[in-house]
Amino acid sequence: MIADKIVSLSRLEALLAQDRKSGETIVACSGSFDLLTAKHALLLERFKQEGDRLVVLLNSDRSIRSYKGPRRPIVLEEERAFLLASLGCVDYVCLFDEINPLAVLEKLKPNVYANGGDWGTGFLERDVVRGYGGRIYVAKRQTMTSTSDIVSRVQSLRDTPDVRAVFLDRDGVVIKDKRYLHRVEEVELMPGIISTLRRLQRLGYLLIIATNQSGIGRKLFTRTATDRVNSYLQTLLKKHGIILSDIFVCPHSPDKRCNCRKPAPGLLLMAAKKYGIALARSYLIGDAPRDIAAGKWVNCKTILLTSGPLPKNSLESPHFVIKKLSEVQRIIRE
Repeated sequence: MIADKIVSLSRLEALLAQDRKSGETIVACSGSFDLLTAKHALLLERFKQEGDRLVVLLNSDRSIRSYKGPRRPIVLEEERAFLLASLGCVDYVCLFDEINPLAVLEKLKPNVYANGGDWGTGFLERDVVRGYGGRIYVAKRQTMTSTSDIVSRVQSLRDTPDVRAVFLDRDGVVIKDKRYLHRVEEVELMPGIISTLRRLQRLGYLLIIATNQSGIGRKLFTRTATDRVNSYLQTLLKKHGIILSDIFVCPHSPDKRCNCRKPAPGLLLMAAKKYGIALARSYLIGDAPRDIAAGKWVNCKTILLTSGPLPKNSLESPHFVIKKLSEVQRIIRE
Protein backbone atom coordinates (compact mmCIF):
# COMPACT_ATOMS: atom_id res chain seq x y z
CA MET A 1 0.00 0.00 0.00
CA ILE A 2 1.25 3.47 -0.90
CA ALA A 3 0.08 4.93 2.42
CA ASP A 4 2.21 2.40 4.30
CA LYS A 5 5.33 4.14 2.99
CA ILE A 6 4.42 7.35 4.82
CA VAL A 7 5.78 6.94 8.35
CA SER A 8 6.54 8.88 11.51
CA LEU A 9 10.12 9.49 12.59
CA SER A 10 9.95 6.91 15.37
CA ARG A 11 8.50 4.30 13.01
CA LEU A 12 11.15 5.14 10.42
CA GLU A 13 13.94 4.61 12.95
CA ALA A 14 12.62 1.13 13.69
CA LEU A 15 12.25 0.23 10.02
CA LEU A 16 15.75 1.41 9.15
CA ALA A 17 17.20 -0.56 12.07
CA GLN A 18 15.72 -3.72 10.54
CA ASP A 19 17.01 -2.79 7.10
CA ARG A 20 20.53 -2.28 8.45
CA LYS A 21 20.46 -5.71 10.08
CA SER A 22 19.81 -7.07 6.61
CA GLY A 23 22.90 -5.28 5.33
CA GLU A 24 21.01 -2.71 3.29
CA THR A 25 22.42 0.72 2.44
CA ILE A 26 20.18 3.64 3.40
CA VAL A 27 19.99 6.69 1.14
CA ALA A 28 18.19 9.83 2.30
CA CYS A 29 17.26 13.10 0.65
CA SER A 30 15.11 16.04 1.71
CA GLY A 31 13.00 18.79 0.23
CA SER A 32 9.58 20.38 -0.02
CA PHE A 33 8.60 18.78 -3.35
CA ASP A 34 5.84 21.38 -3.53
CA LEU A 35 5.04 20.53 -7.14
CA LEU A 36 6.37 17.11 -8.06
CA THR A 37 8.02 17.35 -11.48
CA ALA A 38 9.77 15.04 -13.94
CA LYS A 39 13.02 16.56 -12.68
CA HIS A 40 12.24 15.35 -9.15
CA ALA A 41 11.31 11.87 -10.37
CA LEU A 42 14.56 11.54 -12.31
CA LEU A 43 16.63 12.73 -9.35
CA LEU A 44 14.93 10.29 -6.99
CA GLU A 45 15.61 7.43 -9.41
CA ARG A 46 19.29 8.39 -9.41
CA PHE A 47 19.40 8.70 -5.64
CA LYS A 48 17.97 5.20 -5.26
CA GLN A 49 20.85 3.81 -7.34
CA GLU A 50 23.24 4.83 -4.54
CA GLY A 51 21.83 2.25 -2.12
CA ASP A 52 19.03 -0.18 -1.28
CA ARG A 53 16.47 1.97 0.55
CA LEU A 54 15.50 5.54 -0.36
CA VAL A 55 14.10 7.77 2.36
CA VAL A 56 12.51 11.12 1.47
CA LEU A 57 12.51 13.60 4.35
CA LEU A 58 9.65 15.92 3.46
CA ASN A 59 9.22 19.47 4.73
CA SER A 60 5.80 19.77 6.37
CA ASP A 61 3.37 22.57 5.54
CA ARG A 62 4.44 24.36 8.72
CA SER A 63 8.10 24.04 7.73
CA ILE A 64 7.53 25.41 4.22
CA ARG A 65 5.51 28.38 5.47
CA SER A 66 8.32 29.31 7.83
CA TYR A 67 10.81 29.84 5.02
CA LYS A 68 8.78 30.29 1.82
CA GLY A 69 6.07 32.54 3.23
CA PRO A 70 2.38 32.22 4.11
CA ARG A 71 1.22 31.51 0.53
CA ARG A 72 3.12 28.26 0.29
CA PRO A 73 2.97 25.33 0.03
CA ILE A 74 0.89 25.04 -3.12
CA VAL A 75 0.16 21.36 -2.50
CA LEU A 76 -0.60 20.28 1.08
CA GLU A 77 1.64 17.81 2.89
CA GLU A 78 -0.75 14.84 2.75
CA GLU A 79 -0.89 15.01 -1.04
CA ARG A 80 2.82 15.70 -1.46
CA ALA A 81 3.65 12.71 0.72
CA PHE A 82 1.24 10.46 -1.17
CA LEU A 83 2.65 11.46 -4.57
CA LEU A 84 6.21 10.77 -3.43
CA ALA A 85 5.22 7.45 -1.88
CA SER A 86 3.58 6.42 -5.15
CA LEU A 87 6.98 6.43 -6.89
CA GLY A 88 8.49 2.97 -7.12
CA CYS A 89 11.98 4.20 -6.23
CA VAL A 90 10.83 5.69 -2.91
CA ASP A 91 10.70 3.35 0.09
CA TYR A 92 9.78 5.72 2.93
CA VAL A 93 8.45 9.28 3.29
CA CYS A 94 8.80 11.09 6.62
CA LEU A 95 7.54 14.60 7.39
CA PHE A 96 9.51 17.02 9.55
CA ASP A 97 8.56 20.47 10.92
CA GLU A 98 11.97 22.13 11.13
CA ILE A 99 13.32 24.34 8.33
CA ASN A 100 16.16 21.91 7.66
CA PRO A 101 16.56 18.16 8.31
CA LEU A 102 19.74 18.36 10.41
CA ALA A 103 18.16 16.98 13.60
CA VAL A 104 16.47 14.18 11.67
CA LEU A 105 19.73 13.22 9.94
CA GLU A 106 21.48 13.07 13.32
CA LYS A 107 18.89 10.52 14.46
CA LEU A 108 18.65 8.41 11.33
CA LYS A 109 22.29 8.56 10.18
CA PRO A 110 21.66 7.35 6.62
CA ASN A 111 24.67 5.85 4.86
CA VAL A 112 24.25 8.29 1.97
CA TYR A 113 22.73 11.74 1.84
CA ALA A 114 21.80 12.73 -1.73
CA ASN A 115 21.22 16.18 -3.12
CA GLY A 116 20.54 17.77 -6.50
CA GLY A 117 23.27 19.62 -8.35
CA ASP A 118 21.33 22.90 -8.18
CA TRP A 119 22.54 23.29 -4.58
CA GLY A 120 26.22 22.78 -5.34
CA THR A 121 28.44 20.96 -2.81
CA GLY A 122 28.38 23.44 0.08
CA PHE A 123 24.91 22.65 1.36
CA LEU A 124 24.06 22.75 5.05
CA GLU A 125 23.66 18.99 5.60
CA ARG A 126 27.14 18.09 4.32
CA ASP A 127 29.08 18.52 7.57
CA VAL A 128 26.50 16.67 9.68
CA VAL A 129 26.56 13.67 7.35
CA ARG A 130 30.33 13.58 7.14
CA GLY A 131 30.51 14.01 10.90
CA TYR A 132 28.89 10.63 11.56
CA GLY A 133 30.79 8.95 8.71
CA GLY A 134 28.14 9.13 6.01
CA ARG A 135 28.73 9.74 2.32
CA ILE A 136 27.51 12.67 0.24
CA TYR A 137 26.15 12.16 -3.27
CA VAL A 138 25.49 15.15 -5.53
CA ALA A 139 23.63 14.47 -8.76
CA LYS A 140 24.52 16.31 -11.93
CA ARG A 141 22.67 19.55 -12.47
CA GLN A 142 19.48 19.06 -14.49
CA THR A 143 18.06 21.43 -17.10
CA MET A 144 14.49 20.13 -16.80
CA THR A 145 11.56 22.23 -15.57
CA SER A 146 11.73 23.10 -11.87
CA THR A 147 8.96 23.90 -9.38
CA SER A 148 9.90 27.58 -9.58
CA ASP A 149 9.56 27.46 -13.37
CA ILE A 150 6.05 26.03 -13.06
CA VAL A 151 5.02 28.61 -10.45
CA SER A 152 6.29 31.41 -12.72
CA ARG A 153 4.33 29.99 -15.64
CA VAL A 154 1.14 29.77 -13.58
CA GLN A 155 1.58 33.36 -12.37
CA SER A 156 2.13 34.49 -15.96
CA LEU A 157 -1.05 32.73 -17.07
CA ARG A 158 -2.97 34.36 -14.23
CA ASP A 159 -1.66 37.81 -15.16
CA THR A 160 -2.37 37.28 -18.88
CA PRO A 161 -6.04 36.37 -19.44
CA ASP A 162 -6.98 33.81 -22.08
CA VAL A 163 -8.09 35.10 -25.46
CA ARG A 164 -11.69 33.94 -25.90
CA ALA A 165 -13.82 34.02 -29.02
CA VAL A 166 -17.34 33.42 -30.19
CA PHE A 167 -17.29 31.81 -33.62
CA LEU A 168 -20.34 32.54 -35.73
CA ASP A 169 -21.70 30.95 -38.86
CA ARG A 170 -22.52 33.69 -41.34
CA ASP A 171 -25.61 32.61 -43.26
CA GLY A 172 -28.40 31.73 -40.87
CA VAL A 173 -26.78 33.23 -37.73
CA VAL A 174 -25.41 36.70 -38.54
CA ILE A 175 -27.37 37.30 -41.74
CA LYS A 176 -30.44 35.61 -43.15
CA ASP A 177 -29.65 32.51 -45.19
CA LYS A 178 -30.39 33.20 -48.85
CA ARG A 179 -29.03 30.27 -50.80
CA TYR A 180 -25.68 31.11 -52.41
CA LEU A 181 -25.86 34.74 -51.32
CA HIS A 182 -23.21 36.77 -53.16
CA ARG A 183 -24.62 40.27 -53.66
CA VAL A 184 -24.42 43.11 -51.14
CA GLU A 185 -28.05 44.05 -51.66
CA GLU A 186 -29.09 40.58 -50.46
CA VAL A 187 -27.54 41.08 -46.99
CA GLU A 188 -30.14 41.21 -44.23
CA LEU A 189 -29.19 40.94 -40.57
CA MET A 190 -30.79 38.25 -38.42
CA PRO A 191 -33.26 39.42 -35.76
CA GLY A 192 -31.51 39.98 -32.43
CA ILE A 193 -27.97 39.76 -33.83
CA ILE A 194 -26.99 43.35 -33.01
CA SER A 195 -27.87 43.20 -29.30
CA THR A 196 -26.35 39.72 -29.02
CA LEU A 197 -23.03 40.72 -30.58
CA ARG A 198 -22.85 43.93 -28.55
CA ARG A 199 -23.22 41.96 -25.34
CA LEU A 200 -20.63 39.35 -26.34
CA GLN A 201 -18.22 42.14 -27.26
CA ARG A 202 -18.72 43.78 -23.84
CA LEU A 203 -17.87 40.44 -22.21
CA GLY A 204 -14.49 40.51 -23.96
CA TYR A 205 -14.99 37.88 -26.65
CA LEU A 206 -13.49 38.21 -30.11
CA LEU A 207 -16.24 37.94 -32.71
CA ILE A 208 -15.17 35.77 -35.63
CA ILE A 209 -17.19 34.44 -38.55
CA ALA A 210 -16.34 30.99 -39.92
CA THR A 211 -18.31 30.31 -43.09
CA ASN A 212 -18.55 27.69 -45.82
CA GLN A 213 -18.98 29.32 -49.24
CA SER A 214 -19.07 26.38 -51.63
CA GLY A 215 -20.63 28.59 -54.29
CA ILE A 216 -17.10 29.75 -55.04
CA GLY A 217 -15.88 26.21 -55.66
CA ARG A 218 -19.02 25.41 -57.64
CA LYS A 219 -18.28 28.43 -59.91
CA LEU A 220 -21.60 30.05 -59.01
CA PHE A 221 -19.87 33.27 -57.92
CA THR A 222 -16.35 34.53 -57.33
CA ARG A 223 -14.21 34.93 -54.24
CA THR A 224 -14.21 38.64 -54.98
CA ALA A 225 -18.01 38.70 -54.67
CA THR A 226 -17.81 36.93 -51.31
CA ASP A 227 -15.12 39.32 -50.06
CA ARG A 228 -17.31 42.24 -51.11
CA VAL A 229 -20.25 40.88 -49.11
CA ASN A 230 -18.05 40.23 -46.07
CA SER A 231 -16.53 43.71 -46.22
CA TYR A 232 -20.00 45.23 -46.42
CA LEU A 233 -21.11 43.14 -43.44
CA GLN A 234 -18.15 44.30 -41.35
CA THR A 235 -18.91 47.92 -42.20
CA LEU A 236 -22.59 47.46 -41.42
CA LEU A 237 -21.86 45.97 -38.00
CA LYS A 238 -19.24 48.63 -37.26
CA LYS A 239 -21.96 51.29 -37.66
CA HIS A 240 -23.65 49.57 -34.72
CA GLY A 241 -20.44 49.63 -32.66
CA ILE A 242 -19.60 45.96 -33.33
CA ILE A 243 -16.15 44.90 -34.46
CA LEU A 244 -15.77 41.62 -36.30
CA SER A 245 -12.21 40.54 -35.59
CA ASP A 246 -12.09 38.40 -38.73
CA ILE A 247 -14.02 36.37 -41.28
CA PHE A 248 -12.60 32.98 -42.26
CA VAL A 249 -13.96 31.51 -45.48
CA CYS A 250 -13.82 28.00 -46.95
CA PRO A 251 -14.24 28.44 -50.72
CA HIS A 252 -14.20 24.74 -51.59
CA SER A 253 -16.98 22.53 -52.87
CA PRO A 254 -17.78 19.43 -50.77
CA ASP A 255 -16.08 17.05 -53.23
CA LYS A 256 -12.68 18.64 -52.53
CA ARG A 257 -12.66 17.07 -49.05
CA CYS A 258 -10.59 19.95 -47.67
CA ASN A 259 -9.81 20.41 -43.98
CA CYS A 260 -11.44 23.84 -43.78
CA ARG A 261 -15.00 23.11 -44.86
CA LYS A 262 -17.17 22.56 -41.81
CA PRO A 263 -17.65 20.01 -40.23
CA ALA A 264 -13.85 19.93 -40.50
CA PRO A 265 -12.30 22.27 -37.90
CA GLY A 266 -9.76 23.98 -40.17
CA LEU A 267 -11.27 27.47 -40.07
CA LEU A 268 -11.40 27.46 -36.27
CA LEU A 269 -7.84 26.18 -36.00
CA MET A 270 -6.63 28.91 -38.36
CA ALA A 271 -8.34 31.52 -36.22
CA ALA A 272 -6.94 30.06 -33.00
CA LYS A 273 -3.42 30.13 -34.40
CA LYS A 274 -3.72 33.70 -35.71
CA TYR A 275 -5.19 35.17 -32.53
CA GLY A 276 -3.91 32.83 -29.80
CA ILE A 277 -7.45 31.80 -28.89
CA ALA A 278 -8.16 29.39 -26.03
CA LEU A 279 -10.65 27.19 -27.87
CA ALA A 280 -11.80 25.37 -24.74
CA ARG A 281 -12.95 28.74 -23.34
CA SER A 282 -14.70 29.78 -26.53
CA TYR A 283 -18.12 29.24 -28.10
CA LEU A 284 -19.48 28.48 -31.55
CA ILE A 285 -22.96 29.49 -32.68
CA GLY A 286 -24.28 27.75 -35.77
CA ASP A 287 -27.52 26.78 -37.42
CA ALA A 288 -26.46 23.43 -38.90
CA PRO A 289 -25.06 20.15 -37.54
CA ARG A 290 -21.83 20.68 -39.48
CA ASP A 291 -21.20 23.90 -37.53
CA ILE A 292 -21.64 22.07 -34.25
CA ALA A 293 -19.33 19.24 -35.32
CA ALA A 294 -16.56 21.70 -36.18
CA GLY A 295 -16.87 23.35 -32.78
CA LYS A 296 -16.90 20.07 -30.88
CA TRP A 297 -13.81 18.84 -32.72
CA VAL A 298 -11.80 21.64 -31.09
CA ASN A 299 -13.49 21.57 -27.66
CA CYS A 300 -15.56 24.73 -28.07
CA LYS A 301 -18.89 24.98 -26.33
CA THR A 302 -21.50 24.82 -29.09
CA ILE A 303 -24.87 26.54 -29.51
CA LEU A 304 -27.33 25.42 -32.18
CA LEU A 305 -29.85 27.97 -33.45
CA THR A 306 -32.79 25.93 -34.67
CA SER A 307 -36.50 25.29 -34.31
CA GLY A 308 -36.27 21.89 -35.97
CA PRO A 309 -35.32 18.38 -34.81
CA LEU A 310 -32.00 17.88 -33.05
CA PRO A 311 -29.15 15.80 -34.48
CA LYS A 312 -28.79 12.27 -33.10
CA ASN A 313 -25.10 11.93 -33.93
CA SER A 314 -23.07 12.72 -30.78
CA LEU A 315 -20.53 14.78 -32.72
CA GLU A 316 -23.31 16.99 -34.08
CA SER A 317 -25.29 17.23 -30.82
CA PRO A 318 -24.87 20.75 -29.43
CA HIS A 319 -24.14 21.68 -25.83
CA PHE A 320 -26.99 24.19 -25.97
CA VAL A 321 -30.02 24.78 -28.20
CA ILE A 322 -31.71 28.12 -28.82
CA LYS A 323 -34.67 29.15 -30.97
CA LYS A 324 -33.71 32.83 -31.17
CA LEU A 325 -30.48 34.73 -30.76
CA SER A 326 -31.63 36.64 -27.69
CA GLU A 327 -31.36 33.35 -25.77
CA VAL A 328 -27.55 33.44 -26.07
CA GLN A 329 -27.41 35.74 -23.04
CA ARG A 330 -28.66 33.00 -20.72
CA ILE A 331 -25.77 30.76 -21.86
CA ILE A 332 -22.79 33.09 -22.22
CA ARG A 333 -22.82 35.18 -19.06
CA GLU A 334 -19.17 36.01 -18.49
